[in-house]
Amino acid sequence: MPPNADYGLAMHFPRPRLGYSSVVPVLALVLVLGGVAYAAVNPSNSVISGCYQKKTGALRIISGSQKCKPKTEAALSWNQKGVAGAPGATGAAGAPGAAGAPGTPGSAGSTGATGAAGATGATGTDFTDTTTLASGQTETGGYSIYGYGLDAYMSDTVNLRIPLAAPLAAANVSTVNVGAGAPYTVDCPAQGEAAQGYLCVYLLASTNSVSTATETFQGGVGASATGFTVFNYMEGSGGAPAAASAYGVWAVTAP
Repeated sequence: MPPNADYGLAMHFPRPRLGYSSVVPVLALVLVLGGVAYAAVNPSNSVISGCYQKKTGALRIISGSQKCKPKTEAALSWNQKGVAGAPGATGAAGAPGAAGAPGTPGSAGSTGATGAAGATGATGTDFTDTTTLASGQTETGGYSIYGYGLDAYMSDTVNLRIPLAAPLAAANVSTVNVGAGAPYTVDCPAQGEAAQGYLCVYLLASTNSVSTATETFQGGVGASATGFTVFNYMEGSGGAPAAASAYGVWAVTAP
């Protein structure tokens, strides 16, 4: 080749063509440059639609009823929504809210259905003229005595509605002068009560008389199986005969 030969140089650059592998960077550029336009394209579903020119690699955005040219363009669509970020740190707990006002009371509920009848109880023992107060059961009542005199006795007889199985000895009969402030005892702990096997006479008030004894119907100290007699001594007034009275309550518990 001659050293001074003049050669013309011609440079040929190939026309760039966008393939599908090049679309992603282009889409990223479109998203950056067309962020505002995207919102106008299809804000309802966050999808961007476009047409890729098969020959030149050009990309155009379409919206609404616009469509790609099937012979020369390929339809593309992508979402502008990015990958979800990592969850943020948990926030501090808020302060407790103020207590709410009490609610309105509810209305009363309806009456429940009547329950089923209970089973019939066992037949009890008939009361007869031979029935006696069962062991541990207590019978109670009251008494009152009125009289007039001096250095004499007045009395009231008490018949037990349910007799005892046997008489009570004098040691098992006590009189407590409650009206005069006498204390209760272990055997006679309160009005209307008596220890098992005891008769307790509680004198509540008296006038011109004092309580002396409780006797059996046969005249001995104690109580008969069917009752007892309460005696009070009439003191008179100022050394002269006077009206006298006494009243109280009693309780007996069968041995």
